[in-house]
Amino acid sequence: MNPQGIIAANGKIFVCNSGNGSDSTVSVIDPAVDSVVTTITVGKSPADIAIDNDGEITVLCNGFTDYSNPNNDTPGSIVVIDPKTFAINRTIPLPLAVYGHPNELAVSSKGYGFTVVKNGVLKFDTKSNSIISSQFIPRTSYSIAVDDATERIYLGDAKDYNSNGKVYVYEKNASIKDSVTVGIIPGTIIFKH
Repeated sequence: MNPQGIIAANGKIFVCNSGNGSDSTVSVIDPAVDSVVTTITVGKSPADIAIDNDGEITVLCNGFTDYSNPNNDTPGSIVVIDPKTFAINRTIPLPLAVYGHPNELAVSSKGYGFTVVKNGVLKFDTKSNSIISSQFIPRTSYSIAVDDATERIYLGDAKDYNSNGKVYVYEKNASIKDSVTVGIIPGTIIFKH
């Protein structure tokens, strides 16, 4: 299974089972009885998960990467799940030729979300579940977060994975505000208010 992303919603725990690219499920666990109540099939390699402003579950599926034969690669997607019925409400396909394998997900309570794709940061609308901008920020990153208080977007750059990284701060209109040198491999960005 190789669980990755995990989140609590509607009294249940939702767990992304990436299987290192071979799985395509999200397990729903009832913590009151400590058991899986259902398994939802989404896209290949579900890795990141968040709750949007409507209370729906947003899952980022990275797609499958076949390092020995890239012709076997499968595309990623953004899948929206109803946390009450466990039904898939919508899927936003992310074609390989355009986006590569997406990674990292940040969802704002303001009605939009972001994922890192091969040419930068993609922005999508969580109400219509449609892509707003295929290249909202023309910078790829190792991590991403959005601060709901300021609507600023934070991108962590791992650089060469051996030396100090950087965090870039963007305004909600995608203009660069600041950057700061941080420790090695800035993988998670958390806000304290």
